Amino acid sequence: MIKKYNQNRKYAQGRWRFFTPRHKPDETLQGQLTFALKYEGIDLAVLKALFEHIAPEAIVAMVRSAPTGAYSRRIWFLYEWLTDTVLELDDAARGNFVPLVDDRLQYAATPRNSPRHRVRNNLPGTCAFYPLIRRTEKLDRHMAMNLSQVAAGHIGKTHADLLSRAAAFLLLKDSKASYTIEWRPTDKGNVKVLNKTIDLYRYFDATRQAEFFFECVAETVHKTLPEEVDYLTRHDLLNDFIKHYIDMPDQRIDLLIRFLRQNNGRLSKRARHKEFAALTDKEARAIENKYDEVFDAGD
Repeated sequence: MIKKYNQNRKYAQGRWRFFTPRHKPDETLQGQLTFALKYEGIDLAVLKALFEHIAPEAIVAMVRSAPTGAYSRRIWFLYEWLTDTVLELDDAARGNFVPLVDDRLQYAATPRNSPRHRVRNNLPGTCAFYPLIRRTEKLDRHMAMNLSQVAAGHIGKTHADLLSRAAAFLLLKDSKASYTIEWRPTDKGNVKVLNKTIDLYRYFDATRQAEFFFECVAETVHKTLPEEVDYLTRHDLLNDFIKHYIDMPDQRIDLLIRFLRQNNGRLSKRARHKEFAALTDKEARAIENKYDEVFDAGD
């Protein structure tokens, strides 16, 4: 529930941001665009749609009214960049270079200077494809975790062969999951996007996707990969025991361990009388007991 609006200060509550009356922008194109860039960040899809419905003279007049203004120069750059046109304006001669993306609101890329506008273009993309990511507490928190370093720590403690097997398993598992997504290809094997909606695919907010990606990486680094390495370590211990205890081919041992995993460490009656009928009761009990010792230890 939204609390009573406090007009004396600017604050945020959930997805809502509240401003004082003095923050109210002028009812002009320049006033509204300046407010949006200053407090909401850049939305290229909205700006592209807007620029397609206003005369270029409106942007020219805006820049000429404030030639050194940081926001007028940003708007000027965005207009020319999104519409691929050059306005009838001389190159900016004065004013400090200003970053296009406010990294307090959105994540930015390495800047490239645009001398014409005296703007540092730090957009993380191109005109053809440019997803933007809003700065959130969740993303900042994930980035501060330094997951690459944590992953490197796990890798350094794990034998290369074991790590390779774990990674291969996870890749296979992920690939199988990917095929559960329903999709329908075109004759050329791609997706056709209509012109009226193409900008929604070129310029979109990828914040939710970025947060989900980091959550997946964090789960893999902290849980999935360590668990898989731990399982393979225990699997190899049991595998070695069985190899030295009875004469059995590797594929058969893998099947035996798989059956034990599926039935809580016990061979089912079906397995005992079919796939592993050759095992004596003593051998079956010894393998089951070893399974308990290996897989229950530390659980």
